[in-house]
Amino acid sequence: MLAAFLQVVRRLASRVGSMAVAGLLYLSVLGAQAAPAGAQTADGAAAAQRLLDALRLSELVAVMAEEGLSHGRQMAADMLRGGAGAHLAARLARIYDPGRMEQSVRARFAEAFAQADRADAGPLIAFFTSAEGREIVALELAARRAFLDPEVQASARARYRALLAGTGDDARLDAARAHVAAGDLIDRNVAAALNANLAFTLGLIEGGALEMSREAAIAQVGADADVVRDSTAEWVMSYLLLAQDGLSVAQIEQYTALLRSRAGRAMNSALFTAFGEMYVDLSHAMGRALAAEMAARDL
Repeated sequence: MLAAFLQVVRRLASRVGSMAVAGLLYLSVLGAQAAPAGAQTADGAAAAQRLLDALRLSELVAVMAEEGLSHGRQMAADMLRGGAGAHLAARLARIYDPGRMEQSVRARFAEAFAQADRADAGPLIAFFTSAEGREIVALELAARRAFLDPEVQASARARYRALLAGTGDDARLDAARAHVAAGDLIDRNVAAALNANLAFTLGLIEGGALEMSREAAIAQVGADADVVRDSTAEWVMSYLLLAQDGLSVAQIEQYTALLRSRAGRAMNSALFTAFGEMYVDLSHAMGRALAAEMAARDL
């Protein structure tokens, strides 16, 4: 049982770790100082929601829900004889309900963004509703949708590996690396993946599918950190190169400058909080759902 679980974690870690990518500057978490209690005004909350609208959150969450359902079916195939039955399939659909997922992100983002030090959504809304900003969001969303196809993702990964193996400078690869470095995107995505994997493990334990202490679960998930890092790093770079194909190097550099700005840091910190907490909830629910299905089949 544990071996099967570890196989699932390794297979899914790269996608879990890239939870908030398309249109959302990934998950660069550069920290934010706490604002005074009650600092979130009605205008600020409304601006946070307009920013999420500019980032086309509803469409992104729909893609994430489809990813989640695919992950759930794969986990069921790996861990249950005969895969997901009708009851588990219905439970998966409830877990990965796009409407509920979007509500979770919106509420948590607004709260986290309000806590950022002098956060101002105005410049971000202006950028992402401009012609160039709309193009960036559209390209990233299209790339995220394309990555639902395993063949597209495999091709993007192969392209990235080929660039790594090449000689000489590659301006686009350098620009993508600078973008990733500006937001510390690899480390932050790895941390998010490990948190989600731990939540999944705890869900299995709480549901009786695994006999393991919390401390042992933390140690086991941590032991996979290198595997998660390698897979996540390749996913992030492969995705980013595909998403930025339609941009010039100058446009990528401008986008990176936004990522480095105070407003960009505040946005990314809030996005990490919102999506990270959502994925912990989803992963925990997935663990509980699989554990319940195992118990039911053992009756």
